[in-house]
Amino acid sequence: MLARSVHKAHSILRTLSTLNVNSAVEPIHKNIKNELALPRFTKVEGWAKEGDPNIKILKGIFSPIGQSLKSQGKLVILEGKRLIVDALNLGLVPSHLLFSRFDLLKDIPLSTKNDDSSERIQLYQTSYRLIKEWSSLTTPTGLMAAFSREDIISLASKSSHTQLPMVLILDNVRNPDNMGAILRSAAASGVSKIIATHGCVDVWNDKCIRGGCGAHFMLPLLTNIKWDLIHRHVPRIANTALADLHRKSEKGIGSELEIRKTVENLMAHCVSEYRVSDAESPGDYLDSSYFEESILSQYASLDIKSSQYWNFHKEEGIQDTILVIGGETQGISPQARKFVLDRDGTKYFIPLMNGIESLNVGIATSILLFEIQKS
Repeated sequence: MLARSVHKAHSILRTLSTLNVNSAVEPIHKNIKNELALPRFTKVEGWAKEGDPNIKILKGIFSPIGQSLKSQGKLVILEGKRLIVDALNLGLVPSHLLFSRFDLLKDIPLSTKNDDSSERIQLYQTSYRLIKEWSSLTTPTGLMAAFSREDIISLASKSSHTQLPMVLILDNVRNPDNMGAILRSAAASGVSKIIATHGCVDVWNDKCIRGGCGAHFMLPLLTNIKWDLIHRHVPRIANTALADLHRKSEKGIGSELEIRKTVENLMAHCVSEYRVSDAESPGDYLDSSYFEESILSQYASLDIKSSQYWNFHKEEGIQDTILVIGGETQGISPQARKFVLDRDGTKYFIPLMNGIESLNVGIATSILLFEIQKS
């Protein structure tokens, strides 16, 4: 029995000795490269030291610690095949593309006929270990690309995607996952512009970009906009809606007619006392009443008329719509309340059951956006 086992083991060893593992792997590796017809690329070994010139370049672009260009708002880092392919198909060209394996580049349109984009892309292959060190993902895909933020903004401003006369104002939305979901729903529902007010999470945050699933390529995004200048970016006359995430009862006083009269008096006072000409933009103005506590406290005592979300309708002859969304925990700011009351807006709520007190801001936004789309 033992002799038979030994004989079998020797037979297996003889068989293995006739195999050349490298010869089996190498042709496959070469075939992938030949099939892809890759432009020139630079190989950066995983054991390269910090002083290596290529490591310095890549770390300065892709590493969260060394992203000086990203922190200056010049670069956007995309990870994963889907986002990168979407960007390339829309005509965006990355300055640098980093990959760990050749097969990851399959189906990636690095160049097209009569196009020299592949010559403009600096291509690097390096170890998965380095990519994992620089990636913002827990489990990186092994594929990263650096795009110009300016190019993305320019592309979105010229977007040919279907857009409706609908502006979305985000107020105190601070969770990047929620922001990404909102951007995705906004693009899907046909929003023409998004305004993220001062205090919102950066829409160019890595999580926002991934959650947006390409929305950044389609939507004009205005960020860090202060309330005293928000009138510059919205239609002068529009149907104005406010999303109510919590369905909290208002504590306002007076009838709807009385409230409207009070608001008009407040508006007249704000125009005469707090509106000043903007020296940098002749004919325009700054409305400092948005930061005057005595004014905001008066608005806080006034109720905003409300209705169920399915009752949304446009006023006759007014096509433009503005939807204001409050934050996850803080709700709407005093400035957002003033904005909605000044425009005689309506607060729309989604009826909740079983003791649930509020909806996720991304879900609530989606419901209201598609309800507005129907109208």
